Amino acid sequence: MKQFVPDALFIGFTGTPLLKTDKQTSQDVFGRYIHTYKFDEAVFDKVVLDLRYEARDIEQNHLHRKIDEWFDLKTSGLTDYAKAELKLRWGTLKKIFSSKSRLEKIVIDMMLDMEKKERLQNGRGNALLVSDSIYNACRYYELFQNAGLKNCAIYNLLCPQPY
Repeated sequence: MKQFVPDALFIGFTGTPLLKTDKQTSQDVFGRYIHTYKFDEAVFDKVVLDLRYEARDIEQNHLHRKIDEWFDLKTSGLTDYAKAELKLRWGTLKKIFSSKSRLEKIVIDMMLDMEKKERLQNGRGNALLVSDSIYNACRYYELFQNAGLKNCAIYNLLCPQPY
């Protein structure tokens, strides 16, 4: 932008770098601060709700062992090269992590939180689930709909129109 409009006034609204390669701070790019309003101040002023991050880990270790065991049994007559080729085509982690049973576990876990956490029960909070693909986001949406959560949407950061 500075190359195209070098004399323009640039105003930044965040100090958070968006990319790992962005090493410059907001002050490096935009100059001195005009005004700051920190997130905790906004929470205190009740302008925004507090943001809470809770990472979820759906246990997959047992599943990995079972899949490896099943694969070894089914491919016992193949050469090492043939086994390696099959693993490349069919044994990816993406397929495991995208399995319907795993997605269902995540949905059940979140639906349980919706029932037991006050900030989600009273209508003042939101839950956000980040998916690895638009395809899986649609699968999550369908699973949430089937579980009775009708007030949900898919949001694509690359195309910011709610689905």
